[in-house]
Amino acid sequence: MISKKGKRTKKKRSVLLTIRKTKMKKENSLFVYTLVFLALFIGVLALFKPATVQYTDNGQPVVSVGGQSGQNQDSRQFFNNGLTEGGAVLATTTTAATYTTVAKDFSGSPKTWVITPNLNTTISLSSTSTRDYIPNIGDTAEIMIKNASSTAAATVTFAAVDAGVDLQKNEDTADLAVNGLDWMKLTIVRTSKYAIVALMEEYIEAD
Repeated sequence: MISKKGKRTKKKRSVLLTIRKTKMKKENSLFVYTLVFLALFIGVLALFKPATVQYTDNGQPVVSVGGQSGQNQDSRQFFNNGLTEGGAVLATTTTAATYTTVAKDFSGSPKTWVITPNLNTTISLSSTSTRDYIPNIGDTAEIMIKNASSTAAATVTFAAVDAGVDLQKNEDTADLAVNGLDWMKLTIVRTSKYAIVALMEEYIEAD
């Protein structure tokens, strides 16, 4: 038979155990709340941390664009390890004395244009034919053009077919004719909605 004193002792132990459990629960809750508060505090600091901006040698900010989808990139790009461009090759064989460019000539965004004339040929640049190729004012495109004729006398001469083309040549270039096996670089710049500047720079055989 348990005495009254034993019952009181047992009851006292039970009360103490309950108090201890309650205290542990409060301590655990406080620890969890502290961790949550620290996580939120660190997150807020990271959110409002000022961004580190890098600059080029000429003072321009370097924008890290990461991966972008689509064909239009609106941020200035820096290719620190160089860049190799690809591009389509447009091949034209002509027996005509004159030819005027059409939109189809530039639809594949050619980087190289190989022309094989069977006689002296004049190619007239049309401003409308480049409208989709360089659609925006300030757009610039370069095309390397080769006269693939093995006969030096079979020349390719460039001309402007309309008032929307301002055709210019390098001051060291004698004329606008490219002899057989010679090359030229044609740079086209959109200056207005309907006008372009075409800059011609000729290269001749050196070997």
